[in-house]
Amino acid sequence: SKSKVRPELHKKLLVTFHAQASDKIRDMVTAMHRGDWSSVAITVHGLKGSMAYIWPDHPAVALAAELEHLADAGQTQTFTEKLPHLISQMRAAFANDQMELNIPTAP
Repeated sequence: SKSKVRPELHKKLLVTFHAQASDKIRDMVTAMHRGDWSSVAITVHGLKGSMAYIWPDHPAVALAAELEHLADAGQTQTFTEKLPHLISQMRAAFANDQMELNIPTAP
């Protein structure tokens, strides 16, 4: 899957996203535990947007969109069940770019 942006910009976006991704996931899990589902939805929306630029054809993008919808709809149990799949898909996408996502698969 090719990015929609030039290779130099793709690399810069990838490095920036990689630097932020683990913290964003941790923040999202913290918000989940607080029951702050609007923050969860906003964070997963941001992840989706970044991934759509960097890996437009990766299944993680569609899964993030689904998770955003679940958070918005208050379907917290389904969100919680599906989040580890998003994390493992993100880990696989980063690995494809020779990068590691430093976060446990099960939050």
